[in-house]
Amino acid sequence: MDKISAITRNTAPRSKLLDIPADLIEDILEHITGRDDCLALSNTCSALREILAPKLFPRRVKLFIWPACHDWRNGRRHFNYPGKICEQGYLDDEGSERILNAPAGCLRYVKEFRVMDVAHMHDRLCPKTKHRGLRRPDELVLTMILRKLTAEAEDLQKIVIPRTITVRMIALILESVPNIQILETGIETRAFQRGRLDRNAYYSLTTTASPLFLQRLKLSITDKGFIQGALRSIERCSHTLRELEIKITFYNDATKPLDGLENYPNAGPNDQWTKLKFPCLEKLQIKIIADDESEFANWLLHLADDFGKLSSVTLEGGKDTQELVHYLIDHGADIKALQLVGKSKEIGREGEPEMKTSRLIERLDHPHTLQLVFFDDWNMTTVHAHRHSIRRLWLNCHTTHSPSKTQSCPVEKKIFQYLDMHPFTTKHWPLLEELTVPYSGIDKLPLHEGIRVLRIEHLYDKALKQDKYEQLLRDYINKLLVYSAPSKPKLETIVIMPDMEDEVNLELYPSYLCIGYIEETVTIDTRDFMSSLLVCREWSYLYQEQVLGRMWDNQGIWAEKGTDFYED
Repeated sequence: MDKISAITRNTAPRSKLLDIPADLIEDILEHITGRDDCLALSNTCSALREILAPKLFPRRVKLFIWPACHDWRNGRRHFNYPGKICEQGYLDDEGSERILNAPAGCLRYVKEFRVMDVAHMHDRLCPKTKHRGLRRPDELVLTMILRKLTAEAEDLQKIVIPRTITVRMIALILESVPNIQILETGIETRAFQRGRLDRNAYYSLTTTASPLFLQRLKLSITDKGFIQGALRSIERCSHTLRELEIKITFYNDATKPLDGLENYPNAGPNDQWTKLKFPCLEKLQIKIIADDESEFANWLLHLADDFGKLSSVTLEGGKDTQELVHYLIDHGADIKALQLVGKSKEIGREGEPEMKTSRLIERLDHPHTLQLVFFDDWNMTTVHAHRHSIRRLWLNCHTTHSPSKTQSCPVEKKIFQYLDMHPFTTKHWPLLEELTVPYSGIDKLPLHEGIRVLRIEHLYDKALKQDKYEQLLRDYINKLLVYSAPSKPKLETIVIMPDMEDEVNLELYPSYLCIGYIEETVTIDTRDFMSSLLVCREWSYLYQEQVLGRMWDNQGIWAEKGTDFYED
């Protein structure tokens, strides 16, 4: 390194070094990885400084939302409403100042901007709709940051904001970042109560026709008034969209389906929505919370008839989800990953739900992921027919009830009556890597050498204290260890699933048991968040990129170690 610097400084003329082709110089500089070495070399001449600039300046900028208890600006703890727990949090002041005061050119090579939500529980515990977003001062600061990034970052491709933001911010992003490929955020519920600026921004969303090149769009919609703007945005990027994830939470008129949406809003009776084309769409996830009878998913997807590359579908809530999957398959979808989170009894014609669901599963061709919630009407024999291709199988009902001593789980009856014919063993399920089943005793847990992640439901009811279920599972792991001898089993994580009716006790999050094998002994380390598994190991099966759509692992996934504001 010193030799190169000396040659550059002492050789006259200095331009002789640059007679080498630029691509060759770039290949040579690729092997210089140290930041100090790059900085020293960039000081030798402007040409090298231009080549090395992407290595010297950040490519990812992240900003934290800290929990309310860290709010030092008010000089006291953030006010909690009586009888309620509020984890709205606040935007990090220090990080905001560093971004806003960044020197000229420092943000030029930023490709990703991510807001890290460390206030984990705001989404579940705070009933105030407005607290799902940011406070007004933080909204203003975030708008300023977005304006600075969109003005200076020449190749900004990814923006992730896990809270709801204003319509003005959405319009700013879509209008000012022509190269954006990934956008994940939500729309502020009060967007249409803030006057002319929001209305003008929304009008621009509904009237702009220039194409977008988004490859992934994740959008949370909490107001019917934004549906047209969301649809126009989807329409503008439908030709490049590979992943589409929509979350619907209509707090107003939630009991009414989307009446009149074919002509909404203010359209004449003969006006129709534009047909959509999804030639590149591979992954689709639609989550409807407010109303099980909502027809939003049916209405949206029936606007398109080309799903030739669609392979992953997740539908939670809504109406006629199975009929919708049939529609997708009829129009070219080759579904390999199917997650249906809805009541099968309420789907299809009365009296034959099991027949309809069986036909749906039979239409799948070698699926690798299958999730069936409310399993009481599903046919296990049909599921077993795909045992040679399934890698992830979730048979759960954790959203329906909390079993007590006097109440049995219908899932247990449906699954375990087939165990004699279709046991969860390596022989019968050779590729199985992740399994979700209700707890019905250690003898019913699978002895499978290849399972990496085992999710267990209803264990909170049958072994309330943590030390109790840890001891129960330790006995199971020792049994699995003996079964797998002389090799070690691949089981690395056991997830204790929450019971949704325990909301009063705030037991809404899974517990993660990290399993370790030291010679003939078993170690168990319990963690509260999925991201905490990184403390125990460098890699986890749960972090595979292709595993998309887990309903339970979203909270805390981005609470990464460290608080660096800039990343290379």
